[in-house]
Amino acid sequence: MKSLCSTIICGCLVLPGAAAAELKFGGQVVVGYGEVQNGPVDPGTDGGYGILDLTLGNQHDLGGVGFKWDVRGRVRSDQDDIGQVEDNNIDAAVEFDFGAGGKLGLTTFIETYDQKPWADGDLFNRGSVGVFPVIQKRYDGVRDSQFTAGGPFGAKVDPDVLLTYSNKFGRLGFDFTWNFMETWDGKKRSEMANNADNFAVAEAKLTLPTKGFGIYSLQFNDIGDAEAQVVFPMREKGLTFVGRYSINEGNFDEYRGNLAVIYRPKNMGLFKGAFFAHAFNDVSSRSALSLAFGKDAWEVKIAGDTDGDVAIEGAYNFNKMTSLHFGWDNGFSNSGGPGNGFDDDTFPAPVFAAERGSAFEVAFVHKF
Repeated sequence: MKSLCSTIICGCLVLPGAAAAELKFGGQVVVGYGEVQNGPVDPGTDGGYGILDLTLGNQHDLGGVGFKWDVRGRVRSDQDDIGQVEDNNIDAAVEFDFGAGGKLGLTTFIETYDQKPWADGDLFNRGSVGVFPVIQKRYDGVRDSQFTAGGPFGAKVDPDVLLTYSNKFGRLGFDFTWNFMETWDGKKRSEMANNADNFAVAEAKLTLPTKGFGIYSLQFNDIGDAEAQVVFPMREKGLTFVGRYSINEGNFDEYRGNLAVIYRPKNMGLFKGAFFAHAFNDVSSRSALSLAFGKDAWEVKIAGDTDGDVAIEGAYNFNKMTSLHFGWDNGFSNSGGPGNGFDDDTFPAPVFAAERGSAFEVAFVHKF
């Protein structure tokens, strides 16, 4: 994969005869400290850490074909502690835009740790997540990290590189994602967990936005999993309703559902919004609620779920580029089943989530 990234970078920098827009350069510096109490320490959560991101990108016109590329270099002081999920020092992506012929791309960016609408207490140090309804997933996404040999208690790894294609046919959108190398962090299926034959490597998604009746989507993969979703925004009221339902390998008896309501009010003073989610499958169900508050330069999120997990996140923005962040959660036990308090679907752990006590994290962020 490193050689692939090098090839992409070199090719982008020496494109001949291409009309290019201005080169985009940016990045961020993160300096933080995290600590876990009264339990096993998860990777990267005990002690200080520093992260440096540098990003570079550009767009070109190749004789009527649009072309853009992005490269990110990332250095972490806790590189040896974070496991093998999103551990690349260099990621790259390229995309060709053929207009009516669609967009074709290659990417090594496999992002799973983006901040979500709810507070979970986890910021940048890749610790375990303390709040979210933990319901076993039924849809295996191509971008999902997977267990290596020895799973489900072994390390998790990401797909190396993905081929993507997207197009629109009127209102209907089509997206295709393919792990064509069928490797995860350089490991082939034979080096993965015993159920590696059931890892998805190709998936397609259809999306249909309507006028006033919501956005509908259906995605399915090469092992028979399927997931349907509807998003119904009520912008004038600040409300968004989301419903999602998935089945496992064509078996309707193995299902998972998610219902969510997102509320972003206007002109309500300190109260900035709420997020409620209810998740259920053929075995159990759980719910979570997160509330957001803020004024001027500061913001706070408080969340809890029906497992008794609680988390708080806060931030103070000195300006548009510099901010201070804080996160805390009360930990979780395995009394409700393995990994209780950890959403393995949305936040793949470097290792299986262990029982632990409370945790906190503080981080200073400067973007440029």
